[in-house]
Amino acid sequence: MKKRKRLGSVQFLGTSLNNRLLWISVVFLFIFFVPELLFGIVYIFTGYPPLPENLTFVFEMYVYSFLPTLLFVMLYTGLTKKNKPIFQSFMPKYGNNGLASLGLGLVVGFLMNSACVVAALLNDDISISFDFSVVQIPIYILTLFCVCIQSSTEEILTRGFLMERSRIHYPLWVAFIFNSVVFASLHLLNPGISALAVADLVVVGLAYSAGAWYTKSIWFPMGMHTAWNFTQNFIFGLPNSGLVSQFSIFKLDAVNADITWAYDPVFGVEGAVPAVVVDILLFLICIYLGIKDGRGHELISSLEKERRI
Repeated sequence: MKKRKRLGSVQFLGTSLNNRLLWISVVFLFIFFVPELLFGIVYIFTGYPPLPENLTFVFEMYVYSFLPTLLFVMLYTGLTKKNKPIFQSFMPKYGNNGLASLGLGLVVGFLMNSACVVAALLNDDISISFDFSVVQIPIYILTLFCVCIQSSTEEILTRGFLMERSRIHYPLWVAFIFNSVVFASLHLLNPGISALAVADLVVVGLAYSAGAWYTKSIWFPMGMHTAWNFTQNFIFGLPNSGLVSQFSIFKLDAVNADITWAYDPVFGVEGAVPAVVVDILLFLICIYLGIKDGRGHELISSLEKERRI
């Protein structure tokens, strides 16, 4: 009697079910919501630790719900055999990860967001004034670290786990689109979300995906994401995905009540045309540089296909 070939996982249309996008999405939701649920239960019984009023916003928005998720995704990828290569891709010595990539990302993210803010200023959509004291420097350093926790968590979940898991069996361009759509969906409940804001969130996901691919470093988009959020929320005092900080280096004095091509009074620069433009430019530059380096074939192949070749 001929023995049946034993499969390592359930097969569907010739593809391992545990690597299909639907299953990857289920795993992603598990990673994303389990720590959120556990944190919510702990919060019910203990509440938030007491903090100065100006730091309560920072920790509630950037730390409390993201740090448990970051720890959980690191544990999950580090302890599950098939995900250990993904876990390794987060480490400092993997690829081009390191302070150089992180620093470059911080600079690029700052310049991109600043360009959008300048467009809003030139279009008379906003008015800002300088409001800073050197005694605030420690607070801003702490805040930058807190923003990095939130931004790094989102990058590790999307450009890290989602993109790398999906590109095993799918072309890289599919992995780009998949993680970018999921990334945008995470912001659908944010105050002031609009069609243009959603479009920009998808485009920025594509740009950060291309950035991670070209630089061979997840630390590069981590830096960009951190700088973007910190710049608009704590340097210029503008909304970050619809949420406004209680302190910033520049104070927002006036806002045009109408939505214009350069600014959305609720969602900020992320809901306007300049943000879409700079994100598209970043995407195109990274794709061009990657193709110029002879890596264009990677965009249309999966890791599984590359291994067979």
